[in-house]
Formats: sequence, structure tokens, C-alpha cells
Amino acid sequence: MGLACDTATVLHCNRVGLAVWVKQQASAVTARVDGRTVVLSTKPGTGVYSPGLFWQGFFRDPHAQAWADASRSIFVRISVTKPTGQRLTTRVLVYVSEGYG
Repeated sequence: MGLACDTATVLHCNRVGLAVWVKQQASAVTARVDGRTVVLSTKPGTGVYSPGLFWQGFFRDPHAQAWADASRSIFVRISVTKPTGQRLTTRVLVYVSEGYG
């Protein structure tokens, strides 16, 4: 997870990118960050970036810059829906970087 500013000269960024890799194909992935639900998407790719394995999403949060400035971490709840419909949820501590990608 990291700041995903539209321009490199921005002094305050509230746009965040979040990437999730799953071990097995998933049909949907969502994240809960700072009270916000983020729906992640998957795109065509290869290897670890294969569709259904690599998921990403972008969202805005007014606290994002402060998290990154202080090299802070935040708990993120990840929910994965398998192709069978089974839903798995986990909570992970994620560090917020100054850049995404």
C-alpha cells in the first residue's frame, strides 16, 4: 500500500494504491481500510500478475499523507471470494509507503 499521487510535485497526497496477491484464483477481493471498503480489480497479465491472482484498487483517504510521512502502518481487512463462493477474511498490518508501484 502506498501513496499514488497524480503528479510528482504534489506536496499532500490523499490517493492510495493497494495491491493484493492471492495464492489461488479468486473471483473477488475487497479491503477495509480506515473505515472504507475498497473493491479491488484484476486485469490480464502473466505470472504473479495473472488475472485472479493479482488484485489492486485505489481510494482517497484524508489520513494517507500522515501515514506515509510517519512511516506508519495500518490494519487492513482483506476479504477474498473463491470461485466456489467461499469467502475468506484476514486482517494484516500494512506499512504505508511514500509511493505506489
